[in-house]
Amino acid sequence: MADQIDNVTAKATYEVVNHKNEVYGFKARWVVCGNHQQKKEDSIFYSPVISNTLVKIIFTIVAQRNYAWKQFDAVAVYLNASREHEEVIYVIQPPGFEYSEPEIGPKGWVCQLNQALYGLRDSAKLWNEDLNIKLNNIGFVPLDDDPCVYIKGSGETAWYLIVHVDDFIAAAPTKEEVDQIFKEVQSEFDIKDIGEPSRFLGSAVVRDYKNRTITLSQQVYIEEILRLAEMQNCKEAAIPLSSSWIWDNENEDPETLLHGKEHTRYRSIVGRLNWLAVETRPDIKFAVMKLQHRAANPTERDLQAARQVYCYLKRTKDFAITLGCVKDQRFYAYTDTSHGDWPDKKSTEGTIWFFAGAPII
Repeated sequence: MADQIDNVTAKATYEVVNHKNEVYGFKARWVVCGNHQQKKEDSIFYSPVISNTLVKIIFTIVAQRNYAWKQFDAVAVYLNASREHEEVIYVIQPPGFEYSEPEIGPKGWVCQLNQALYGLRDSAKLWNEDLNIKLNNIGFVPLDDDPCVYIKGSGETAWYLIVHVDDFIAAAPTKEEVDQIFKEVQSEFDIKDIGEPSRFLGSAVVRDYKNRTITLSQQVYIEEILRLAEMQNCKEAAIPLSSSWIWDNENEDPETLLHGKEHTRYRSIVGRLNWLAVETRPDIKFAVMKLQHRAANPTERDLQAARQVYCYLKRTKDFAITLGCVKDQRFYAYTDTSHGDWPDKKSTEGTIWFFAGAPII
């Protein structure tokens, strides 16, 4: 049978659930090696993820309207989605649960998947489709601009539901309404109540009910990337990028170009900085953009420039974005252009958008 069926490899994964250096759970998953799954030309695996801009806008509305809110997550989300109408997938049997018969042996048997499973190329898509159908059944409608933000009702009495894969945040005018949202979602999925949000998408969430604000920060993430770069004890910098750094490498000594592991290291450093810049640190966006343009052929000088951003982050790791600090819910932007500042005489344009006094884009 094994010779006749094109089956997919799978493996077991184990994880210790740790929060604030306290172990509170253990996870074991059976994961399909989706990289072995055959991809058809017309296959669509896209699944949306929530925009960090929409997260900031919704959080601002929640803070200023003094909404109640609650965070919860779904258990083993991908297992909710059925594969009934999808292509047939066979996988090897999970270790420790093998079925066998004497004349065939355990390796002669495979499992046919009836539900989506972690690791499959289309599992995220199938879960999103299942989620959308079931949330529609209880009255929640996704936004046209972001299908991961659901609304029930309208105006200042609307209910909001933010979804990022298996993480949910529900918000409504009263605690009783938030509890009702939880019960309605619980009727469709197995979910766990986490309580008031304290972390979401890698950011610490601190709410000030008195001043009606929500503050997002990533100090823990900054400390982690400093540790990964072995720069915990680096000298602090006052600015993210020195004006003496020149991004024109036409006359660069080829001997200073980074290769192999050093090249990979540079790209990893800049990638970590980019996520931070997008989420909560717009003050390093310009520096990160310049460093990204050197990712193809970085030099030792570029690596030093990237390290300076880390030195700046060490000095400013407690910087944060406070949402709702201005009561006027108005969008406005600042923009500027440097004419012909690139070696090829192209110009640089920069724009930052604010909502209710806080940067969101």
